[in-house]
Amino acid sequence: MRVLKFAKIDILLCKSYMWILLFPVLVLAIVILEPDMNSLYGTIYCLFGGLVLSSLPFTLHDPRQTGGFTRLLPARQGDNIKGHFLFSFLFLLLFLISPALYMVLFSFTLLFAALQNLLFCILHTNSQQAQQLIRMAPPFLFFFGGVSLLQRFPDIFTVLDILFTPAGSCLCLLAGLVLFVLAAELGAFFVSRQEG
Repeated sequence: MRVLKFAKIDILLCKSYMWILLFPVLVLAIVILEPDMNSLYGTIYCLFGGLVLSSLPFTLHDPRQTGGFTRLLPARQGDNIKGHFLFSFLFLLLFLISPALYMVLFSFTLLFAALQNLLFCILHTNSQQAQQLIRMAPPFLFFFGGVSLLQRFPDIFTVLDILFTPAGSCLCLLAGLVLFVLAAELGAFFVSRQEG
């Protein structure tokens, strides 16, 4: 419950950035209006945007700071980090505009978000350049890797057909969620060790 409250605080802190939620609506409109465009490209582009912005709480709030109202809340060390991870998950969920067929992509997005958030927890940098690098490198790797993979192997769906079945999609999503939760626990552990 405390983690959910920290996620709500993150939503309040990031509400000036919520206009960006129009981004998946615009991409969806472009995909619908352009019949020749593969909807997978639109999904990758939307998840890229969500991945860039899902780490906002890590850049807006320094978990090592001793002041601030979040230190006054009755919570264990690391609950705020788990709240940041929950915010990332919910934010990425809003950017998923495709049917369940693309849950595999969402699973990979969760892995990249977990890596990104874990880097924020481990490195604890105050440098703006380092924060921007952590915030932008995994999304660009996801986007350009996904697009180049689709261009290099256009028939990848027939090769990996087992992943795009309902059972395969659910299995990928479950694996992505488990790894995301493990990364949240690991991030909270690192922060509590560094603070304690």
